[in-house]
Amino acid sequence: MSRILAAYEEGDIGVTRRESHSLKGSSAYVAAMRVSKAAFRVQVACEQLQQCQSEVGTEQQPTALADAAAMLSLKQSLDDSITLLKKEHRHLRGYLRRNFEFRDLTRSGSASAAAALRSQGSAQDRANGPIPTAMYD
Repeated sequence: MSRILAAYEEGDIGVTRRESHSLKGSSAYVAAMRVSKAAFRVQVACEQLQQCQSEVGTEQQPTALADAAAMLSLKQSLDDSITLLKKEHRHLRGYLRRNFEFRDLTRSGSASAAAALRSQGSAQDRANGPIPTAMYD
């Protein structure tokens, strides 16, 4: 997310598009569909803006007013898409913070607690035996 925002603030539409495409896929992989859809909106807005910029540069007789209006509209669409993506990302982070505990036991000085959890998990795995492969066929 930080790379998307940094590229967007620098005006680098290509990097913004590429990074939003990456976020779209990775967020869909973990079922964060609202973030994925918002990232897709950013990606499409970037593609449309790039398309418009390339068309303006290749026209024989540019119609300056129409081109400026189209460009302004596409930039506004990108701004709105970025705003939505930031909102959805903030909501996802809040949800994860409220519902899951992410703490690194080794950083907090509880290396022995982390080792105890690992050994407890290993002992439980040995007690349950191997997972039948038929479950995954």
